[in-house]
Amino acid sequence: MSSAVRFCAGLALLLALCSSVFADDETRVWSDASGSFTIRAKYVSEKDGKVTLVQEDGEEVEIALKELSESDQKFVANLKKKEAASPFKAKKPSPFAPKSNGKPSMKKPSAGKPSKSENSDDEEDAGNFIGTEAITVNWQSVETISAFSANGEWSIETERPSSVGDEKRKNVNLPPKTDFHERLEALAVSPDGRKAVFGYHLARHGQGVGTTRVCIGDFETGKASAPCVVETSMIPLALHPDGEHVLMRREEFGFGNHDRLEIWRINGKKVQKKAVVTPYGHLNGPEKDILSAEFIDAERFVTLAGRGELAVWSFPAMQPEFQMNISGASNFAISPNRKLLAYCDGKSIGLLDLDKQEIAATKSVPAQIHNALVAFSPSGSQLAFGNSGQLFVCKTADGEVVKELSLVGINGWAALSFPDEDFLLINNLCVVEIANQIKLWSYEGQERTATSGPWVIFGVTDGQKAGVAAPAKVPHPQALQMLKKVESDPNLFVLRPGTKVKIDASGIGDAAQREKVVKDLADRLTAVGCSASETGSITLTATVTGPKPHKISFRRAGDFDTQEYVSSVKFVFEGKTLWENTRSNVSSVYIVTLKEGENIATWLKEREKPDYAMFSQVDLPKYLQKPNTGSAGPQNTQTLGQSRVTTGGLR
Repeated sequence: MSSAVRFCAGLALLLALCSSVFADDETRVWSDASGSFTIRAKYVSEKDGKVTLVQEDGEEVEIALKELSESDQKFVANLKKKEAASPFKAKKPSPFAPKSNGKPSMKKPSAGKPSKSENSDDEEDAGNFIGTEAITVNWQSVETISAFSANGEWSIETERPSSVGDEKRKNVNLPPKTDFHERLEALAVSPDGRKAVFGYHLARHGQGVGTTRVCIGDFETGKASAPCVVETSMIPLALHPDGEHVLMRREEFGFGNHDRLEIWRINGKKVQKKAVVTPYGHLNGPEKDILSAEFIDAERFVTLAGRGELAVWSFPAMQPEFQMNISGASNFAISPNRKLLAYCDGKSIGLLDLDKQEIAATKSVPAQIHNALVAFSPSGSQLAFGNSGQLFVCKTADGEVVKELSLVGINGWAALSFPDEDFLLINNLCVVEIANQIKLWSYEGQERTATSGPWVIFGVTDGQKAGVAAPAKVPHPQALQMLKKVESDPNLFVLRPGTKVKIDASGIGDAAQREKVVKDLADRLTAVGCSASETGSITLTATVTGPKPHKISFRRAGDFDTQEYVSSVKFVFEGKTLWENTRSNVSSVYIVTLKEGENIATWLKEREKPDYAMFSQVDLPKYLQKPNTGSAGPQNTQTLGQSRVTTGGLR
C-alpha cells in the first residue's frame, strides 16, 4: 500500500474516532413522551430537531426530538454539549505528498508500549473512574407479571445440576483491615460458586464520604486480587459469572440511601464504572432501597427492592425486562440450574420460570409467615420457606409439604440457606437437622457468610492480620459425629423415642372435642416412638383460643370480616416451652375456590370454627434437646455443639 493511501486511511480512521466521541456506544431503551412506545437502539445523531437511532437489527429510525421522553431529551442534550466542547477537530489533508517513485517516509510505530487504541481497556481503567452517563428507567414500559397468576396444579420438572459439590474449594486469603473501624460489609458469590467478591467499608462519623475496598477471590486457585480503593460509600451485592463485573449498591446511613446501583469492572487494583442507575428514585424512604441482588447468568440479574418490587434486568444494558411485586417477602432464591426463582409473600409460595418469564406454580402456605425467607436445596429437589420459628420443607416437583418444623429459641431470622439435602442453616449460624428437628450445631466468629450450593463460605477478619474466606461443608465432621451420639446418649434430650409424655388438654373448651384431641395426640406421639402417660417427664399441651374478630383481605375481592380461632400444641419441660406449633382457621385462607352459588362471605362463614384436625395432623419432633443453662450457642440457639470460626479454621 502506498504511503498516500495509508495516510488517507489513517485520516479516515481519525475522523471516525472523533465522531465516536459524540455518539453513544451503548444500546439503551428509548421512550416516546407518552411512555407508550419504546425501542432498544443506539444514538447516531440529531439534526434540525430530528434524532436518528439505529436498532439492534441495524435498521435506522428517526423521531422528532420533542416527541422523546424528557429523560431521553436530556440525554441527547448532554451529548450535544460534549460535542460542542470537544477539542478534537478534523485536520486538513497534509500538503506533503510522497514521491511517486519513493519509499514511504512515515515512521513505523515504535515497538514496546501499545498505542492507546490497542490498549483501550487499560487506558479507560486508569485512575478510579471514567465518567458514566446515568441510566434512566421508564417503568411504564416494563411488563408487569402477577406473582400469583399460575393456573392448574403445581407440576415442575426438576433438573439436577451437573455437579453438586464434587469440585474442590480452597481457602482464599483476604487483605488485613486498614483501620480498626473498617468492616467486611459484604460477601457475594458468583453463580457458579467459583469466585466471590469481598467489600470493605470505612466511614467515620462526621468525615463525609467513606472509603470502599473491593477484591475478588478465586476458590479454585485460592488467590485473591489486590484490593482496589475508591473514595465512595458502596458495597458489592452480586458478582458476574466473568468474575470481573460487580453490581455495587450505595451504602450510606438512613432509609432511602441504599437506592443507587452501579456496575464496576474490577481489573486488579483498577476500577471502571460502567453504568449507574437509581431504579426507584421516584419513591421515598425505604421504598426505594435495593435489598438484594443476584446474577442469573451472564446476561441477566435480579433485584428485590423495599416494597417487594422484584425485577429481572438485562446486562450490560441495565434495563428491566419485567417486574412483579412480592410484598411481604424478605428474599428470593434461584434454583441451582438457574431456571427457577422461588418467592414467598407470607401467604403463598411461588415459582417463576426465568426463561419463559411466567409464573410456573403457586399455592397457599400452611400458615401465615411474616418476612418470609426461601431457599433451594443443593440438588434443587427441595424448597424451604418460613421465618420466626415456623419452617416448611416441600418438594420442588409438586409443592407437597414433607416437613413442618417449629424451632423455638432462634430469634431474629435474617437468613435461610440449604447447604445439604438433610440440613438447614438459619441466620448463617445454626444448623438444623430436618428429619428430627434437631438444633445440631452453631457457628460464630465469622464476619460475613454466604451459601453457594453445598458450600458455606465463612468470611473471617483478624484486625491488622490477613483474613480468610473459608469454604466448608456444613455440618462439618465433628457435628456429624455428635449427631451419631443422638441414639446412644440419653442425657442429650428430654424427648426421644421411648419417652413417656403427659398430655394436657385442659385448654380445649369443648368437652366433646377434648377426648378426641387427647387420642389424636397420643397417636401422634406413637408415630415418633413415644407414649402418652400420666407420669410423663415432659408435657404436651393442647389449647384452642377464640373467637376473635379478624379481617382478611383478598387481592381482587377486598376485605372481609370473620372470626378467628387458634389451635396450639407445645412441649413444656420444667416450665419452659421447648417446641410449639400453632394454626389458625384463617391463617392459610388466601386462595379461595368457590362452588356454584357460593360467595366469599358464606365460604368464610363455614370456616368460623376451631381447627381440631390440626391435632391429628401435627408433625411432632422426634427429639428435643435438654435446655442448656451454661453453654448456649450464639444468640442462645441451644444447639448440641458450637464452633468458633477463625482464620486458622474451626475451633
